[in-house]
Amino acid sequence: MEELGPFRLNSDGTTLCSNIHAWNKGVGFSYSNTTYDYDHNGGESSTSDAYTFLINWFDRFPEYKNKDFYISGESYRGYYAPQMAYQVLMHNQLTIETIINLKGIAVRSHFFAQLFYSEIKYDR
Repeated sequence: MEELGPFRLNSDGTTLCSNIHAWNKGVGFSYSNTTYDYDHNGGESSTSDAYTFLINWFDRFPEYKNKDFYISGESYRGYYAPQMAYQVLMHNQLTIETIINLKGIAVRSHFFAQLFYSEIKYDR
């Protein structure tokens, strides 16, 4: 709520006010004229759109094609980061055109807290 969300805590510590600098300001966050959009937009379409963007970006800036590439995500994006990494790896196996040189991912998300945080290891 406080970091980048739609509300800020007032100085009295008990009431909220709108955050004019919220990350969702002006983007139509969670709004649609049809319920179809809620059922058919989400992880898969977001990941697919992001992957399409990456391919187009690497085609536009070929000097970055061979650079190491990392995906990171915090909070809800931490849910999408592993999906994006999986999509990159799968597409890398299926194409010879634009290969994304994925080296790793970094995730900070409550989705994984109970599953992994007690067993996390890292490479040096």
